[in-house]
Amino acid sequence: MDRKGWEYEWCKRCNRRNPIGFDVTDEVWDSVTKGTGYENRVLCLTCFDEMAQEKNIKYFQDIRELYLVSYTDESGIYRIEENNEN
Repeated sequence: MDRKGWEYEWCKRCNRRNPIGFDVTDEVWDSVTKGTGYENRVLCLTCFDEMAQEKNIKYFQDIRELYLVSYTDESGIYRIEENNEN
């Protein structure tokens, strides 16, 4: 995903600046946001977490990416790798 030039984004639920973007599986996103009016909107991780807790949805294993959206270069992209040490 090319994020070059992004300065910031705003959470549509709490209206705060969202400096940390995240990506979860479509299944988890749909389960958490279904029926909320935020299905196709930007959510901060805090609001997403609150909504997931309200529905008792555990999503930690389904986070695919965390990335900074307040910087304009791609050096702020951090990937979460699956832990294969089992």
